Amino acid sequence: MISWEPINSRIIISRFSTRHLKTPAHIIQCYYASTNDSSEEDKDDFSHVLTEMVDEVKEKDLVMMILGDFDAKITGDYRGYEQVMGKHGLGAVNKNGERFADFFADCNLVISGSLSPPKSSPRGNMRII
Repeated sequence: MISWEPINSRIIISRFSTRHLKTPAHIIQCYYASTNDSSEEDKDDFSHVLTEMVDEVKEKDLVMMILGDFDAKITGDYRGYEQVMGKHGLGAVNKNGERFADFFADCNLVISGSLSPPKSSPRGNMRII
């Protein structure tokens, strides 16, 4: 790890050196994303800050991952989002799922959890995507 920076009470960004690339890699962690019950203004504010972070990083470095609980469900029907996600979503899409997919499309990122079928956890009571 080269550095880390809290952006606000919900987002932190970490910068890592890489062996194979001379370009540093970034991991953006969202500790609390807007829930489906949050106001549209709250969701827009969160998305705006996150988009600014990704744009700023992509100008000079590599975005490796964005981690967090987005309260988003994406479907296996990925028409129109072929460049962003695979066909292994879970159930019916919700509003945050639409916002999530649009965000990834706008930032030219991939929802990697949708590229392969989910696996069962060792505990058997949850699915890992």
